[in-house]
Amino acid sequence: MPPGLCLYVGDDERDIIAGRAAGMRTVAANYGYLGVHADTQAWGADAIIDSPLELLQWLPKA
Repeated sequence: MPPGLCLYVGDDERDIIAGRAAGMRTVAANYGYLGVHADTQAWGADAIIDSPLELLQWLPKA
């Protein structure tokens, strides 16, 4: 599958950087192993989700 059709979901800024470098759309998970001072807004992801279920809106309908 081409990278442009993939989503890279991560809970750290380095995940968003890696996803962009791979040519993927990125989603910042506003939960998980976030540090106390993590600012997901500043990471530049295409989207931010607050729960795993919110990821469903970013996946194609079957």
